[in-house]
Amino acid sequence: MADIVVTFLLDNLSQLITEEAKLLSGVENKIKSLHNELKFIYLFLRNSEGKRNEHSMVKEVVRQIRDVAFDAEDVVDTYLIHVVKHRRMKLLKKLLCCFGHALTLHDVAKKIDTIKETIKEIYENKTRYGIETGTEFTYQVTEVEEAAKLVRRRRENVEEDNVVGFDHQSATVIKQLIPDKWGSTSTSTSTSENDIKIISVVGMGGLGKTTLARKICNNNDVKNHFQCKAWVNVSEDYRGRELILNLLRCVTSTIPEELLAKSSAEELKLKLCECLRGKRYLVVLDDIWKTDDWDDIKCAFPDDHNGSRIVITTRHKDVANHANSSLASATEPYLLPFLNKEESWELFSKKVFKGAECPPELEIIGRSIAEGCHGLPLSLVVIAGLLSKQDKSVRVWDKLVGNINWYLAKDKSLCMDILALSYNNLPRPLKPCFLYFGIFPEDFEIPVRTLIRLWIAEGFIRETGPVTRIPEEVAEDYLEELIDRSLIQVASTRSDGGVKKCRIHDLLRDLCIREGKEDKLFEVCSTSVNNETLPNYRRRLSINCDLSFYIDSSSTANDSFARSVLYFGKDEISSEQKIWHWTRRFKLVRVLHLERVYGSPMDNIHKFLHLRYLRLDFSSSDTTLSIPGSVCDIWCLETLEFTGITDELVIKMPKGIWKLKRLRNLSTGIFGTVILPEPESKTDCETSLWSLQTLSMLQLHPETASVFDKGRFPKIKKLGMRYDDGISPIPRNQPTLENLGHLCELQTLKIFEATEFLPNAISFPLSLTKITLTDAVDKLMSVIMTLERLPNLRVLKLLGSFLENPDLSVMECRPEGFPQLQFLEIRRFRSKEWKLGKGAMPRLQRLIINNCFFFLDMLPPDHELFRLTALREVQLISCHRGVWENFQKLVQMKKGCKLNLEIIK
Repeated sequence: MADIVVTFLLDNLSQLITEEAKLLSGVENKIKSLHNELKFIYLFLRNSEGKRNEHSMVKEVVRQIRDVAFDAEDVVDTYLIHVVKHRRMKLLKKLLCCFGHALTLHDVAKKIDTIKETIKEIYENKTRYGIETGTEFTYQVTEVEEAAKLVRRRRENVEEDNVVGFDHQSATVIKQLIPDKWGSTSTSTSTSENDIKIISVVGMGGLGKTTLARKICNNNDVKNHFQCKAWVNVSEDYRGRELILNLLRCVTSTIPEELLAKSSAEELKLKLCECLRGKRYLVVLDDIWKTDDWDDIKCAFPDDHNGSRIVITTRHKDVANHANSSLASATEPYLLPFLNKEESWELFSKKVFKGAECPPELEIIGRSIAEGCHGLPLSLVVIAGLLSKQDKSVRVWDKLVGNINWYLAKDKSLCMDILALSYNNLPRPLKPCFLYFGIFPEDFEIPVRTLIRLWIAEGFIRETGPVTRIPEEVAEDYLEELIDRSLIQVASTRSDGGVKKCRIHDLLRDLCIREGKEDKLFEVCSTSVNNETLPNYRRRLSINCDLSFYIDSSSTANDSFARSVLYFGKDEISSEQKIWHWTRRFKLVRVLHLERVYGSPMDNIHKFLHLRYLRLDFSSSDTTLSIPGSVCDIWCLETLEFTGITDELVIKMPKGIWKLKRLRNLSTGIFGTVILPEPESKTDCETSLWSLQTLSMLQLHPETASVFDKGRFPKIKKLGMRYDDGISPIPRNQPTLENLGHLCELQTLKIFEATEFLPNAISFPLSLTKITLTDAVDKLMSVIMTLERLPNLRVLKLLGSFLENPDLSVMECRPEGFPQLQFLEIRRFRSKEWKLGKGAMPRLQRLIINNCFFFLDMLPPDHELFRLTALREVQLISCHRGVWENFQKLVQMKKGCKLNLEIIK
């Protein structure tokens, strides 16, 4: 990822030159000259993209450029720390240190000259050895093609061997191929089953897409149903003419090879179309990578309305969606699932024992090995193939338990390279984002908001389009693309349908670690690694072992150049002195993420002048924490996240917080609150957090109303608030939230235990799409009458008291209220009647009723709830039996409505 390093450094230098010129006094010209040199380096890196694996000399040049970029980054960042410290000195101390400052300037200038000489030498060597990005590499293409073909052949050998576990999956797809025989289950948007259709099978590499397609094609009913069948492998190095030729050879043998050889690609497409005309055909396009590939060949497939079908297998969901949308009769892609435990064991045992019975003494440990492959057929076949050649004994098999990925990584050409195809074909901006998943622990469910904030702090998010968007939106698009490419899995979703948590398969994580180490992107420190042998000058550290163990075992390591340090809480650590000494190493750190580390390094925080992201946890003994004012001197700080384990934690921010113009996120999680002080200055430029996107949870207090004054948070998207009268009681008649309407870009609002301060409807921003209210019983009806007017509200959660279910006689929603609402959750209320006006909630899709006793016990047949045509899911949790019985009637009247029940006995 040398280009990422250079890009990040270029951005920093540009910013320094334009915004912080005073800091560069004495070396400004040197910095500008270095900036110009790096621009040319960046262009070379962009032009060499895709050729680094093809030529060892290009790879070596890129390695040298990366190292020199690291050196330049270290020189500039270290110098900035010196300058800031010098500026903070009092006059007398400055005079005493003036000679040392002059020496530092001389040293920096000398180092920059050395770096420029190194760059010059790299360019001279590049020219001397003919290392360019043009025709010099053409001789190497054949070798790369042969390597790719070898990977494909080995993949086919793995995927086609021992077809098990696809009975249900194949039956699902076959029903769409021949609906007349099986009974249609098609999700087609057309009523005609005779229209040509595409059935797309989507999944990550090694999941068995080709195997499933083979099983479908070998089905006797499928063979007999179609008059003409053809199979072709598309692959990542698509060649349209060769593909059409292969399809023609499948469907006809009457065209002379000489004629085919002389025909252009367009002529071959016409010939294929003529050969398929009038026939009911089945064409399998295996392993499509790009939407352009489909666009290039789709004209060769005629639609004679006779039930022809095209099966596509792909790792990319967007390819499947694009191909499906190009036809009149579209179908939803089939997302191939991982094998379950029994299917995994069946495939594993069949490969190991060649159809024989597994000895009883090996079954328990064998099932453990199979389960360790996490349902990926590729892993199962490779591991089973390895064990089939060894002694079938408990001693041998026991070595694999817990070390499966290590054994798979040894057989690189058979396993890792198959998965690496997806990584190699990623767009350049997505590559570091994908590799970054390697920093997270194995089987870790990754909070998406944390991931996005880390990506932004690391400098991975770049928007190059004509329309400028905020980094968070770009990052969400990046994640969606990685999911669509079957590289990342969705672990859970939010109420608005967005991804809440995600995860990565163990094998893909190992691929990220391998490639990340090769590119010097990060190092993973674990108990299986001798941390003393980890390379010095490591840029990013992910500590996946006990933190105390790492601190003790790496006491002599040079971590002073680390830019990111992440620990995800494998074990708690609360030795404040040990943490204080350890964090002093990280002079240039940008990202510091420490979970379950109780012992705050806040006294050290002013030393982290380059810090962009800080996440710290606090123990149950921490109730009030005052953040030191020195944190406000960290001019590039973007994320401050403090998390406690009780809701008693109160974090008091310093008055200088308003100086942090780049602060994007200030959060305490679900526990704890933050108190913002009044700004000292009254000028607009010094009383606003211009970049702030998220503020949660804000403690309501008498000064809160002024915090929401116009212009304080002009860009905020998410706001959470809590009220505790034991901390700062507010007079009941004081207007506290009347200025919420000034937050004109606010999308998500959470108010806990403070609904008595809710304003009238006109004070709510019309941009709101999601609202959560707790303990809203005192003003519930007035709250509903207020919120039902909001034109963009899509998600509403009304949560009653945690201590008791408050009583309400009637809950009412007026006609045509909540015009855009799609998700509604009502929790911990007692109400026997819910009046829903005509035309209210016309777009409601999901309804959750949780711990609402006697709620909706009586539902008359003409209740408006039965007329909600968009409703697809109702979830009842711990409700009265009468509620369940009423919703059973609703399900009988509304087909397609999913009903999840949890009934109190």
